[in-house]
Amino acid sequence: MGMFDWVRYEEDCPNCGKHLDGFQSKDSYCMSDQKKPHKVDNFYTSCYNCKVWINYTKGRNKKKWTRTVYNNYFGDDEKLLDEHTKKFSKKELKALTTRKDK
Repeated sequence: MGMFDWVRYEEDCPNCGKHLDGFQSKDSYCMSDQKKPHKVDNFYTSCYNCKVWINYTKGRNKKKWTRTVYNNYFGDDEKLLDEHTKKFSKKELKALTTRKDK
């Protein structure tokens, strides 16, 4: 049994530009399953290069996401970036979602 599920999402770190792909979520059964971003309400990761914490939260309307970037893993430090991102289109989700390993 896992403690989280993996989210198939990739992006470059908004702080240092390093490629990130280890996003996790606790919104489901936490069985180390692979989930697509639109199947969860919150997912997150940290950048091992610059140590920032990146958190995505789905808005109330379920169409927009808020990406918040904190200065450390615990989120109790200064926010580096707080922005509203547009609704993921199917094309954008496909481009940013990694394929499930066979």
